[in-house]
Amino acid sequence: MPKPVTSLPDLVKLFWQWWTATNPSWRTLDKNVLVYGRQLGYWGGHIYCGSRGILLALVALRWWWDLAETENDFGTWRAAVSNVHWVLTHIEHHIEYIVYIFIQYWSLNIKYQALSR
Repeated sequence: MPKPVTSLPDLVKLFWQWWTATNPSWRTLDKNVLVYGRQLGYWGGHIYCGSRGILLALVALRWWWDLAETENDFGTWRAAVSNVHWVLTHIEHHIEYIVYIFIQYWSLNIKYQALSR
């Protein structure tokens, strides 16, 4: 079992390592920070729960908030929140696209079945 993280510098370091590793490869790095970009691609595990899921990022951000004390701490926290927010916004569009494709497929399937009778 991993030991709990109790210092903010350790949490920040581990968060960015984990967050970078869990983001899709098409999210490029610039000076070790994920860039926002306008690229769209497959989000994979971010949509789901688990060790790569977005829910874990939200929990980590809450822990970060609890450990923050200085304006600098909160500034780096806001940068992380902004990055996670960007992902949430793009996941929303990804999910909407998946739902759209599913509805189109389902509609075509129903029409095909109706014509086959």
